[in-house]
Amino acid sequence: MLATDAYAYLDIDNPICAWATYRGALVCAPDDRGFVSVWVAGLLRRNDPGFTSVQAALEDVRVHQFPHRISRLRGMFCFPDVESAERARSWDKKGETHFQPKYLAKLSLSDAGDRRDRLDANWITYAPVDAAGYLTDHDWIPKYWAGEVYPDQEPIWETLVDGRLIVLGTDIRQRAYEVTKSEFPDSLMLLELSRQAAWVGSELGTISSLIRREGDEIVLSYAMNMVDAENPVFLEKLAALRKSGHPINLADMKPHIDQGSFGRVPDLRPYGFRSPLSNAR
Repeated sequence: MLATDAYAYLDIDNPICAWATYRGALVCAPDDRGFVSVWVAGLLRRNDPGFTSVQAALEDVRVHQFPHRISRLRGMFCFPDVESAERARSWDKKGETHFQPKYLAKLSLSDAGDRRDRLDANWITYAPVDAAGYLTDHDWIPKYWAGEVYPDQEPIWETLVDGRLIVLGTDIRQRAYEVTKSEFPDSLMLLELSRQAAWVGSELGTISSLIRREGDEIVLSYAMNMVDAENPVFLEKLAALRKSGHPINLADMKPHIDQGSFGRVPDLRPYGFRSPLSNAR
């Protein structure tokens, strides 16, 4: 049985996050040009230019002064201890975000990479900003990346991880399944195959977000990893998993098997956006 190494608040009301949560493995964005984490994609979609500018400033300092640190734009966030996770609830004073107990998930870092950066999130919470949310001072940013403790506050330690986070427990995953089923009812066989893929270490069925420029517009889109769909090694592992007695959701698979299909790939287009560069997202 895997041990609980970390905690995270998973916004399973977002069907893309729900898909990853039920799948059971949260995967870092590919380290290729244009790919960003699902969290960053949601930030861009929300169009909060002030907070987005804070993240851009953090990334600029990281690139030039702390290149060994994991990028906040593609890494995954988690809390190394439940006390930090509980203190993070202070970020949601009105109950309008996912920093609520019902979204808290236990995670295993057994499949995560060796790079794990432990940083005090208070530096960002108390960052000096103007009324529009833009930074008025950048001098604190190197202290954040250096892992220093923010003064006069209990630390809220966040860990940036490069690799995979395994979601533990069944309650939050079952709730994530219900969200996914409601949003993508014709994609449940692919969802089940994706869950099995995660179990055998494949990234088949993971969803990544990609931002790019097209003319005078910024475009954000989502894509699903199907690289292993015809990989004989992966298919052998999948067959072995089924023979092992691993629980399989045949109810979701049988209707599509009977029709000789895998069902539909989820339509991810509504979650992207296309915006003029003048909007400065």
